[in-house]
Amino acid sequence: KSYQNLKEESLKKESIIRDCHNNQKSTFRFENYCYLSEENLIFGDSHAFDAASSIELHNEKRISRLSGGGCPLIPQKSHSYCDINFNSFKKAYEKKILRKVFLFNRYDERELTDEYLEKVFSYWGAFESVEVFVMSPIPEFPSYLLITREGAVTENFNRISFGKEDLFFRLVDTLKLPKNIKIIRLSDHTCPNKGKITSNLCYFNKDEVYYYMDNDHLALAGMPEYGNNLYHLI
Repeated sequence: KSYQNLKEESLKKESIIRDCHNNQKSTFRFENYCYLSEENLIFGDSHAFDAASSIELHNEKRISRLSGGGCPLIPQKSHSYCDINFNSFKKAYEKKILRKVFLFNRYDERELTDEYLEKVFSYWGAFESVEVFVMSPIPEFPSYLLITREGAVTENFNRISFGKEDLFFRLVDTLKLPKNIKIIRLSDHTCPNKGKITSNLCYFNKDEVYYYMDNDHLALAGMPEYGNNLYHLI
């Protein structure tokens, strides 16, 4: 369907539009037509999109999604295209639609600081009537970023890194959390106990099946297991 058709449909079917995904590199946006009608919201960047899509594979219909490629967890002038997501969340909050909010983000190096995380917790802590679950960074496969030639898929791809997650928790341990915020260790739902518990999501590829499409995004083969692991949080 064309962008215009989707926009027109959203106006006609306001009550069932549960999703909004913005991408600064694409013309595909719902602009001012993101309507939230479900009590559980998945919010964040492209990792939020992955999580919502994975959960929906299990016919979980009680979720809405507000996501955007590269969108941060607090409003920023440098990411003004994400403002629609924050505005849509606040409208739903004011209407008392939401019960739980799940925050997903890849966290770049500039965001893995106590100062930035304190701002995130302060922003979301102000919305006291909802439970806010902050997910730690998803474990990564750094070797993917080192590819220099086609066909370079080797066992090195399966060297998973928990470095970002470890740093995240060291920083969180120094901060005081608002009462409505809970921290979730995302590796518990991908590669538990740092790989000591068997999971396909500990592998970039296994038996010629690719569970990730890049260093930190799930491929289609990985989404059913990921969704099943996250499902119980809803």
